[in-house]
Amino acid sequence: MLSFSPRTLRRLSASLWLVVGSTLFSVGLRLISRSVQAEFTETPFMSALSLISDSKLMLGMLVGATGVLIGCFKGHFALGKSADRLHVYYTTLPNPSPIYRLYPLPYYALLAVMMSLGMLLNFLQTPSDIRGFIDITIGVALLVGGYRLWTMKG
Repeated sequence: MLSFSPRTLRRLSASLWLVVGSTLFSVGLRLISRSVQAEFTETPFMSALSLISDSKLMLGMLVGATGVLIGCFKGHFALGKSADRLHVYYTTLPNPSPIYRLYPLPYYALLAVMMSLGMLLNFLQTPSDIRGFIDITIGVALLVGGYRLWTMKG
């Protein structure tokens, strides 16, 4: 069985958060870019914001920047607390610990639910501006939480 020190498991977990966060952020930017090129009838979120500006580029930047801002708050407050709990979990693990102890059991259930929600957004064919906003927000939150987990001492 593959075994690692608790510190290595914490770093693996943080790396996973950072990779998934980067991927979601990149996908979100591409979806917002696609929304900027689409007609307003295809992008309900940007269509609702068209009262602010007629420039689709400006609206795309506004949607992206709002996603980044909300993602920073979510990463700091929600995922920061989760990173703190994971850090405590890793300090209680024996050295070495098997790879399947990367996360506590409830986290695996939470991961399955989150992945299912992402697939549901695909299945429901969510408009690209809404999906891009969601992906940017979650991606930035994972980046902030992953950085916090990576930089913890101990």
